[in-house]
Amino acid sequence: MKVKKLFPLIILVIFISANAYSQGNENTSIQIYPTFNLGLGSSRIVDLGASIGGGANMKIQHLFDSLPFLFIEGDINVGVLPYPGDNLILLSGGLGSGVNLRVANRMSFDISAHGGWYLGLVSGEQDIFSNPYFGGNVNFHFDLSPNIT
Repeated sequence: MKVKKLFPLIILVIFISANAYSQGNENTSIQIYPTFNLGLGSSRIVDLGASIGGGANMKIQHLFDSLPFLFIEGDINVGVLPYPGDNLILLSGGLGSGVNLRVANRMSFDISAHGGWYLGLVSGEQDIFSNPYFGGNVNFHFDLSPNIT
């Protein structure tokens, strides 16, 4: 699978998230982030000459009314790590929970833990590999306006 084939999917995700966000639930947010992928260590991908790759992450986060600092979130991540001759495609999805703290009128800080599952596909090969993953996030947000972060 080439990067050109993923481009329509990324545009579709952006279009859907813009329409979903416009529904106006102020406790639910849809966030889209670019990602940076770099093969590290003495893995097979690095040995084959992997280069810098990238992708996109879409996160849906919901703050609870009854517990104003607590949130749950789900995310989907798509990434590509090119190397000579083929590409490594990484797909992942997971769920998490965390704490969101408002620092000022237009700033917030959140800490979360999450886990999920990822799949890896190498174009040109038939094997698919997968494993669980666990991680944590620390984010700082600045709101440009009440509706734009």
